[in-house]
Amino acid sequence: MNPSFRLLAVVLVSLFFTLTKFAAAGGSSADFTSMILQTTQQPLQITVGADRSLVIRNFTQDGGAVRGSVSVMTSTFSANNVLTATIVNPMAAQGALEVVNDIVIAGPATVTVTPGDATSFITYRKIDD
Repeated sequence: MNPSFRLLAVVLVSLFFTLTKFAAAGGSSADFTSMILQTTQQPLQITVGADRSLVIRNFTQDGGAVRGSVSVMTSTFSANNVLTATIVNPMAAQGALEVVNDIVIAGPATVTVTPGDATSFITYRKIDD
C-alpha cells in the first residue's frame, strides 16, 4: 500500500473517531490540538500545570508492531504506558477495529508521548480544573 495513502487513511479514520466523540459530547474542537508524530521524531512532551488537566481524546497509529505510548511523571510518581496507541487498519474486517481510548491526566505533570514504529496521530487539549 502506498505510504501516502496509508497516512491519509490514518488521518481520516482518526478524524472520524475524534469528531464522533465531539458530537456525542456536544463539545467544540476549537480547543483541541492534533498532531502527526513520525517514527523518527523525538517524543512529544506536554507540561500540565497544577490547575489544569490534559485530555487525550485520540491516539492512533497506522499499523506497525510496536505501539506508541503515553507516560506521566509528577513530583511523586511516574507511570509508563498509561495509554497505548490504537492500531488503525483501514483494511480490517468489519467489527475487527480496535477501540480508540481516551484519558484524563490531572496536573501538575509532565506527559511524554512516544511514537511507535509507525506514523501516529494524537488529539489532546488542556482544560482548567
